[in-house]
Amino acid sequence: MRRGVAVAIAIVFLLTASAFLVLPAPVRAAPAHPSAPLPAATDTITTTNSGGGYDSTFYTGLSSGLVYFYATDGVDTSATIAINDYNATRDGLTNPVATMTAHFTAGVNYSYASNTRFALPLNLVWPGTWNITISGSTAGFSFQNFSVVTYYADTQANTSILLPGHSATIYYSTWSEVNDAPYNHAVTWTVDAQYETSTLTYIGLPGTPHSLGTAWNGTYSFTLPTNASANGIVEFHFWANTTGSSVWSVSTYPYIYIGELSAPTVTLSTCATGCYTDTFQSGSPIIATVTEWLQSAYYGGVRQPANGMVLSILYENGATPVTPAGTPPTKLSTNANGQAQWLFTADANTFSTTGANTLSVTPSDPAIPTNKGPATNTTFYILRSTAAAPSIQLVFNLAQYYGGDSIFANWTLTGNSSVTQGWNATEDQIWAYSSVGGYSWLVSEGGLNGTSGTIQFTAPMGLTGTIYIYLYASNATGSVYTYAYTSVSQPQILLSSNEPYYQAGDTVVVTVTTLGSVLSGATLESLVIDSNGDRLISGPMTGTTLTVAIPAKGAPRYIEFSVFAIGSTGATITNGTTYVYLATGYDLAVGVNTKSNYQDGSYQPGQTIQITYAITARGGTPMPKAWTIWVWPSSAWEDTGYGAVEMQTTASSGTISYTIPSNTPNGIQVIWVEAEPTTNSYSSDNSVSVNVQSNPSGLGLELGAGSGLTVGWLLLLIIVIVIGIVLFLAIRSHGRPKMMKPESGSPPSGGAPPQAWQEPASTTVPPAAASGGTPPESPPPPA
Repeated sequence: MRRGVAVAIAIVFLLTASAFLVLPAPVRAAPAHPSAPLPAATDTITTTNSGGGYDSTFYTGLSSGLVYFYATDGVDTSATIAINDYNATRDGLTNPVATMTAHFTAGVNYSYASNTRFALPLNLVWPGTWNITISGSTAGFSFQNFSVVTYYADTQANTSILLPGHSATIYYSTWSEVNDAPYNHAVTWTVDAQYETSTLTYIGLPGTPHSLGTAWNGTYSFTLPTNASANGIVEFHFWANTTGSSVWSVSTYPYIYIGELSAPTVTLSTCATGCYTDTFQSGSPIIATVTEWLQSAYYGGVRQPANGMVLSILYENGATPVTPAGTPPTKLSTNANGQAQWLFTADANTFSTTGANTLSVTPSDPAIPTNKGPATNTTFYILRSTAAAPSIQLVFNLAQYYGGDSIFANWTLTGNSSVTQGWNATEDQIWAYSSVGGYSWLVSEGGLNGTSGTIQFTAPMGLTGTIYIYLYASNATGSVYTYAYTSVSQPQILLSSNEPYYQAGDTVVVTVTTLGSVLSGATLESLVIDSNGDRLISGPMTGTTLTVAIPAKGAPRYIEFSVFAIGSTGATITNGTTYVYLATGYDLAVGVNTKSNYQDGSYQPGQTIQITYAITARGGTPMPKAWTIWVWPSSAWEDTGYGAVEMQTTASSGTISYTIPSNTPNGIQVIWVEAEPTTNSYSSDNSVSVNVQSNPSGLGLELGAGSGLTVGWLLLLIIVIVIGIVLFLAIRSHGRPKMMKPESGSPPSGGAPPQAWQEPASTTVPPAAASGGTPPESPPPPA
């Protein structure tokens, strides 16, 4: 049993180990060695970007770390290109890091044209100087240095404007160029700064230059000296150093505006929001709201709310300071929005009721009290009143009306019985404003009576604009008024088609909807004409739809549907028109015809797949004799760039072989297909998505694309079978009968030991029969 289990475990181990033989393994290339330089060099080499433009600084990343070159060689047909890292040992690399072959056409090689390039290692930690070399068998040797950057610096300040004498904090950090993750490698941070003084000279900020340590991020706090100019800025220089063959720095240059206190903004109102006024009834509350700003004169007066500033408040009757009833505040601090709000009373015993009163607000900096901002003086008036006045509520029954509709507006005087006592509505005016002509006119004017009622009138025909109602009420000593408005449009006929474009053989159905009560009693006349001038429908409508069957051959280019509303006098009230057009152009359907070799449906960079396409014409668009078809990945420029394929064909459907670019990143990638005819401009495009995985799991490999049977399932099946065999053998071994061993031990006391049982010998001869018919004697008893 134990030997059987051991054999089964050994089989499972061997099968599992053999399964990993199908997994892809990295291949380590032999290190390349630079060619020996030749004398009398006449060739040249320059690093470029993917567009062929000169570039000597590259950043690690999928696209920013691609090094291309421009090479010239007037005598060789080809030359060896090598890329070397001056700090290869530090970076764990072997020089040359890469070698390529440049082939020359007329002595020139733009490597971006052939997509010959070198991708900087994504796991490269440190920046430094690299070089690119060219070595021709005849022309000789040449090189050029270029810079490689692996991280960048970033800074953020907690304020954009700062007052002299105040402090601020700047957050600094380093980030990887590859994936914008924190750059968690030791760098030496340093900061230097200067600011403009009140004498308009720039001097160093006290305490700088200053070393900030080696962490990837941190904070730097400082206090702006009191002699800073409000017209200037504080300029910073943060840099993070790394060392190699030389010192490398990544810098950033933030700045903070130096600010000053502006004149505060002051508003007075009768309610919490809005209701701004400069006139108040005696005894009513006045709501004062002040907003204070930090303002910089540098670059056009940028500003931000001034938090924590002190507002000195002065109340004046004319030009005489007074203290209103209730002892309102005389000093307040602004909040995070730079605001402060408070209430005081329109006290007729303290303030003037015949002249102007003043609220004066002066801001100052609590850190430097002598640093004050300009004061704001706000004028207000108080009316002596013996009784409160009611308000008037005026509400329309609808938000939108059409010419000819009945407009209803309900009104009422609101307030308790003591407020409305003695008040009566006296007049209403109705005005119309035309948004088309930009003018207004009085529609009607009438007298009113009572404390509530309804105003009813008809919306003017032809008006597109607004109706205003003004309503007035009065008592023996005063008056109040209010107004409300609503929109008015011309009666409308709306036409909507069941499809915006039709194909030959379709049926077009247009639904007719009317807006405006005046159209409910009108007669609707239809007129349907196609692009050929043929009248398809005309006359009174009997329902709400117009239906036209498009002929299968000779379909018109468009159909014009019109409906007219005819009034009782025979005049046209309004009309509506819509056009439905014959569909043009082409539809392009695309798909992937190559089954994936893996259960996750993935394809590998560099794999060639088959993309199917089918082009169908819309409407009356003729099918051309030939097509130009482009295929390109979404990472490339439209129709062009690395990975783009262009082909000409006469077939409106077929298959295109497309190779997934070798540098395609993992994940879902979009492949675009565009088809353009040779005889017109009706191109069409579509896209298909594929799952790209550079190293798919070997266990997910299907044994036959699309079969559903993977290596993983096969291994599982083999393991199940092996376990089944082992269990079968174990059960079988337990079911066999076992032989009993002879009993052993000491004989009973006083007796002879029992003899072991023995089977009688098979050679014993049976006794012979007695003569004369006498039976044989019995055998002797056992001894």
